[in-house]
Amino acid sequence: MDEILIPISFFGACVCVVYFTTQARMKRAKMEHEERMLAMEKGIPVPPRKEQVAKNPYKWPIILIALGIAWLGSSLVQGDDGFLWSLLPLIVGVGLIYAHQKTDRETRQSTSGRMDPDAPKPINFDSKSGAE
Repeated sequence: MDEILIPISFFGACVCVVYFTTQARMKRAKMEHEERMLAMEKGIPVPPRKEQVAKNPYKWPIILIALGIAWLGSSLVQGDDGFLWSLLPLIVGVGLIYAHQKTDRETRQSTSGRMDPDAPKPINFDSKSGAE
């Protein structure tokens, strides 16, 4: 009986965490909405939205890389033959870092390549007739 209670209680705890987190987020959004609507009704300037904390895009890749290194070290020290499974989180973490770096580089290139809207547009020539 004890063998089944542990997974059930773990699942129940996970459901409770998700439920209460969602409820708190919804309550915060409702209060912010009511505050903004009240400000509009009274004719005062609408308060700016609270900035969310900037998320660290490297958090999960670093955790996965650390998990993979720890698992790999543990497997090698114990002489376990299944050490190749430890490479999975390590490779996923490295892949996530690479994907973020590539996306960030492409975003910087696309925003830096934008032209000033007031600048003259380049002349496009028709390759067949040579006319504009």
